Amino acid sequence: MHSDTPQVALERWPLRGGVPCLDLANTEAYRGTGHEVDLLQSYDMLVAWSLAAGTLQPAEAGPLLLAASEAPAAAADHLARVKELRGAIHVVMQSVAGRTEPPEESLAALNAVQIAEHLGLLRVQA
Repeated sequence: MHSDTPQVALERWPLRGGVPCLDLANTEAYRGTGHEVDLLQSYDMLVAWSLAAGTLQPAEAGPLLLAASEAPAAAADHLARVKELRGAIHVVMQSVAGRTEPPEESLAALNAVQIAEHLGLLRVQA
């Protein structure tokens, strides 16, 4: 593993969703209680979570962290977009669990990511 790769114990991450999108939603806990816990407090933590969740290979982590250190504003923007996606996943899954119609804005956020990925717009350049 690259020396700049964050070392975070696997048990820190709530990987109980069964799929990465649900595991991502679980990186924020206790929503709306006044005691929220956000496990993605930095781009480095996003990389660490991605490694633990298996959505990023160890060889990819070092170059991404280097790119983030060279372009911190871009890394912060990427982290903000991931958190928006996480929120949309949470809202949609809560709607599914409650058997209610998900809000259009949450569905639009998920669809925008899917379209961007299909068009190759989400490729992170290290």
